[in-house]
Amino acid sequence: MKLPSIYLASGSPRRRELLSQIGVQFDVLSVSVDESVLAGELAADYVQRVAVDKAKAGLSLLQSRSDLVYRPILAADTAVIVDDTIFGKPTDDEQAKTFLQQLSGRQHQVLSSVVLATNKNITVRCQLNQVRFANLSGADIEWYIATGEGRDKAGSYAVQGLAAQFIEHIDGSFSGIMGLPLFETRQLLQECLADEQ
Repeated sequence: MKLPSIYLASGSPRRRELLSQIGVQFDVLSVSVDESVLAGELAADYVQRVAVDKAKAGLSLLQSRSDLVYRPILAADTAVIVDDTIFGKPTDDEQAKTFLQQLSGRQHQVLSSVVLATNKNITVRCQLNQVRFANLSGADIEWYIATGEGRDKAGSYAVQGLAAQFIEHIDGSFSGIMGLPLFETRQLLQECLADEQ
């Protein structure tokens, strides 16, 4: 089934790569939302809220610009969770080091939320993954931080990059850990296509 052409409310190159992988035609809408964790906010609520905020920001942008033709808007958010603590993108190398030390030798969760916004409604899907890291030496952590790969990634690592050599086991969706669960994304796009026919 041919999937609908959409706008992607995300600047993430990984999400662009994943959408292209499944043949989705899209244009990028640049949106900016506050990704701060609210006091007492649970991880599932956090990723859903941020993804919905991105989709709503995309809708607002679309409605304010007469030069843009209407299309559904896809947005997503991903968080790494350790002991109920949300690890977002590191603010600096010191925080990246702290994150990687806490991921070392143990299992953590990666939660991704994907949202599709149309003129009719906003639909959300969430997807949970388990990831186990090997024990990382201080030298491993310093080397990885120096590569710069994890600077703009939740939890300070990229599952599809150099960090793959530290991952012992994954239970879940590789694309979800990268930042866009493709199974759930396809479901949303198929439902949208059916609704708009």
